[in-house]
Amino acid sequence: KVVSLAAIPSNLYFVVGYEYGSIRIWKTYNGFIQALIPKAHVGKVNALMPAPAGDVFWSGGDDGWIREWPAGSGKALRSHYAAFAGPVLALAMIPGGNGFYSGHADKVVLFWLVAETEWPLCHLDPE
Repeated sequence: KVVSLAAIPSNLYFVVGYEYGSIRIWKTYNGFIQALIPKAHVGKVNALMPAPAGDVFWSGGDDGWIREWPAGSGKALRSHYAAFAGPVLALAMIPGGNGFYSGHADKVVLFWLVAETEWPLCHLDPE
């Protein structure tokens, strides 16, 4: 079952996240699969977010991990864990691509810098 979808800005690929933690990277121009990531996350791949330029995208899953991937190969570049925030439900890149927000099941929004994403820069709690 498809859970998330993102188009890569270069228009060469689109990315699909599935219910059982896999990601498939498809070639836009011919519909063939470029890469399969069978265990990108434990549980659903809830969110996919393309970088504003290039062939890179981010994924967020039920396991609380946020991962950066190159669309051409499907091998993780970086992984970041937001243990206290729960499953990742949404990802949104800020204009310019220097940072992004992650929305979590525990009603928490985190702000991350792309260059330094080991720990979130800001923690927004609505309560």
